[in-house]
Amino acid sequence: LMEKRLILPGQAKTMHAIRKIGNDTVHEIKTPSIMSLKLCIEIINNLFLNIYELDKYPKILSRR
Repeated sequence: LMEKRLILPGQAKTMHAIRKIGNDTVHEIKTPSIMSLKLCIEIINNLFLNIYELDKYPKILSRR
């Protein structure tokens, strides 16, 4: 996503941290805390909104 310039370097670093949590959970049988999981879901949700939803707003706003 960063190579396609869809996310910033800081966002890529955060996504790598989330990927590591997922890998540790699956491959190392480490259980993340509920708080960590909730935070990961919130971060991913916001990232999806930024990438896929915000681009429609300029079109909507330009119609006014």
